[in-house]
Amino acid sequence: MLNLTAMNDLILTKKDQTPGTTSNHMIYEEFKRMKELISLYEDNDKLYKERIHELKDQLEQQTKLSSLFKSFEHLEIKPLKDKLSKIPCIYELDYNYKSRIKLNDIPSAESSKDIYNLLIQIWSNKIESIEESIVLYLNRCNRVISFLRLSSGGQKSSIVEPSIIFKTGLLVNATRVILSHNHPGGDIIPSIADNELTEQLFKAGNLIGLELFDHLIITRNDFFSYRDKGLLC
Repeated sequence: MLNLTAMNDLILTKKDQTPGTTSNHMIYEEFKRMKELISLYEDNDKLYKERIHELKDQLEQQTKLSSLFKSFEHLEIKPLKDKLSKIPCIYELDYNYKSRIKLNDIPSAESSKDIYNLLIQIWSNKIESIEESIVLYLNRCNRVISFLRLSSGGQKSSIVEPSIIFKTGLLVNATRVILSHNHPGGDIIPSIADNELTEQLFKAGNLIGLELFDHLIITRNDFFSYRDKGLLC
């Protein structure tokens, strides 16, 4: 490998021995900059290697300095193995949505009655035995683009995780969500826990731009709508 320290010392003593020329000094300054690059790169980089050889050609034209560059034939510049290996590969994410169903065939959710009728069709046959939660996802035209069977619990409760509701909504490119759950006992009056959950989802949805459009409590023959009661505010 080239002894950069020795070369610097020699250039310093030689650069002023040729009066009337500035090329030595310019090359020396350039070489100082290249030295910093060489100290950083240890394995092969075409760009810097080419620049080094350009400097070699220039310096060999100065007869008093040409002897310094015999070792240049064996000079190799290596890339930053340690540093570059720590830089992670980062991939650009690209995605698009294409429905397999014609828009006119997608059910709409213009009213709570429409929503209830749709839910009754997709609910399991356990509507009167265990509590379950289903989320409907709507586009800007209030078309139901997908639904999620969120949870299934016991006779009195089921677990609802807001993070799953909104994460799925963002993935399916929804703009509104409708939460629904059943009361197996047949009572459609919301509990305190139902009210607290609805408020939590409403605030979170507004924050991320994924509106809680309604929350329905259903039984086989009836339903309760938070939107119809003016409770979503």
